[in-house]
Amino acid sequence: ALIPVSGGKVNFLVVGADKVGYNTDTIMVATINLNEPKISLMSVPRDTKARVNGHTMKINAVYSYSKNTGIPAEETLIETVSSITGIGINYYAIVDTTAFREIVDALGGIEYNVRPQGYYYNDPLQDLYINIPGGKQILDGKQAEGLVRFRHDYARADLERVEIQQDVIKELIKQKLNIKYISKVPQIYKTVSDNVISNLKVGDIADYAREVLSVGTENIKTYTM
Repeated sequence: ALIPVSGGKVNFLVVGADKVGYNTDTIMVATINLNEPKISLMSVPRDTKARVNGHTMKINAVYSYSKNTGIPAEETLIETVSSITGIGINYYAIVDTTAFREIVDALGGIEYNVRPQGYYYNDPLQDLYINIPGGKQILDGKQAEGLVRFRHDYARADLERVEIQQDVIKELIKQKLNIKYISKVPQIYKTVSDNVISNLKVGDIADYAREVLSVGTENIKTYTM
């Protein structure tokens, strides 16, 4: 069950899910601390061990397992993340890959300094085609999706991908969290709502975006569990 906001902290569970198997390879807990002020992003690696109904599995399978066995999927994932991290969740958003692309495109892309060797990878089974040259550039939604999903040649596998995901989210916040885009929240949410499951209302998103703006987008700390 969701807990009330307390102590000036608001905790958001942000999950990236694929639409086919409902695997959640991106799991982040974002905390806005209005007292300090500070924003924290903590990633939970996809291979973290979890237990649901006496079954042991990777945490990225909890959502799909819940859907397939008929237990409340969102609530089970929230409870699992809370029990592992010790953090109570106030709001959640489960965003599929289509919604992520649409959000980035609606925000006009993201400027990003891509590693010199670029990112290249094709996987027809996942409908994943990544073709991003090196250097500073504006990434569109499809390229940004490829960047956050890529892990083909990383020495540290998923942990390296987590760092890139955190970096992309930080850049999105720094570049796009301003009055110009906050005013577009209703329009953007309407576009992506079919591909997002959340207990956040449009007004909530705009209100918290203004709170983050007042905190300052430079005060973002990232952690990996």
